[in-house]
This record gives sequence, structure tokens and C-alpha cells, in this order.
Amino acid sequence: ALGDFHSAQGPGREAPATRSRAVNRIIPLPGHAQKLILRPQRHGGALAWLWGDFVGSPNRSLRELEVLRQLRQRGAPVPVPVLAAATRRGRLWRVAMGTAFEEDTVDLETHLRDGPSSDWLQKSAREIGRAVRRFHDRGARHGDLHAANIVIRNEHARATHPGSPVTLVDLDRAVLRETVDTRGRMRDLMRLYRSLVKRGLLERVGDRGLAMFLSGYASGDRELRRKLLGALPRERRRLRWHRLAWKLTRDVPHPG
Repeated sequence: ALGDFHSAQGPGREAPATRSRAVNRIIPLPGHAQKLILRPQRHGGALAWLWGDFVGSPNRSLRELEVLRQLRQRGAPVPVPVLAAATRRGRLWRVAMGTAFEEDTVDLETHLRDGPSSDWLQKSAREIGRAVRRFHDRGARHGDLHAANIVIRNEHARATHPGSPVTLVDLDRAVLRETVDTRGRMRDLMRLYRSLVKRGLLERVGDRGLAMFLSGYASGDRELRRKLLGALPRERRRLRWHRLAWKLTRDVPHPG
């Protein structure tokens, strides 16, 4: 399956469109109705072009497999872990994480670009807020929370699949703790906000969508809401620096 994933040949197909830094593959499992979605582990950042499909070690995916297992036990809204697969070439590795694939789902970024209705957006924003709150309450920080790492079931799938309609994916940077403090929560929340700004999606969410997200996340906890709003000025200052870094990155040409 890993060879098929990297060569893009043989059984399997690409997952629904996503703007994440790698293309996922959906692999049918012989003799099972369940399918597997394979996500390649790749380096991000300005030097991603240099690494290509390779990483220095499979350890990060093995760690993610264990993190997913523990979070499933804690009841967090994360995918079902199946396997981590790796092949070696010299001193470098090609690595992929395999989780159970859910039909009738779409990542938030793709759906925002498709132009969802205002009713869907407000309802989903609240559900996403609840899911992220549940994730944090289970003692986890995502570390790379952005719109493409939030997967949402459609209405038909919600009727046939009990539980949270929202799943948080791509947890190779996740950190497990006994509790997540306000600062850790804000770092995840502001990373999600920055992803909307950077990818030109903030206007599609709008003030109403942001308010619904915060309402779902706070879930009537006034003290938590007060702490989050109190941390907002510091995070806005950080956002100004990120805007400057994005501008500089766009202005610098990349090899190839």
C-alpha cells in the first residue's frame, strides 16, 4: 500500500481535495468494507522543496500513532489509528500515517472555498468550537490546527454515525498533557485563525461564524471565555509579525 501511495499507481484513489502540503490516498482494504486513508509525512516551511517526499526518520509518525491511540481512549474527536508505514532509501525515509477513512466528509478549507450557506456555516462553526474544546479538555494541544485539518461529516453521515460530526486530523505535532492551560488553548485557536487569514478564508467565515465558534468552544463557561478574550491582545500582536513574515516569504523566490 505504501508503494502504491508514493507511486500513485495501482489500487486506491486520491482523497477529496485539500490544500494541505501533501496529497492523501484512499486505499481499499481487501476483504473489508472499511477503507484506509494514507497521509504522507512531509516537512513544511520554507525548506519543504528541499526535502521533497523524504523525512529524516519515521519516529514522528510512530509517535502520532501512539498519540491517536491515547486520544481515542480519552474520547477526543480524532480519527481511528490503523498503522504507520515507512520505506527507507539511504539515510532518508518515506513515511505515511494510515487512519480509518470516513465517507461523506469534507475538510473545512475545501468547503469554505466551495461557498457554504450561512446556515451551514453558523451551525458548523459552533460544532467545530465544541470539538476543539473537547480536544483541549482531553489534555491535547494540536500544534498545527488549520482549516484543512478539520474534517466535517455531511448531514447524511451525521444521521448514521453517532458522536461528534467534527474530527481533528494530522496530529504529528500534537502534545499530550494532563491539562491544557489558557495560553496553550489560545495558541491552537490563533493558529486556526491565522490559517483563515493566510488562505483568504476569513471573510467567508465572517464575524458571525467567529462568534458561533467561540460560543461553541466556551459552551457557557464564562470564566474560560474571559481568559481567552484576555489573551487576545497578545495573540493579535503575534499576528502582526506573522503577516510580515508571510509578505517576506512571498517576496523571496524558491528554487525549482
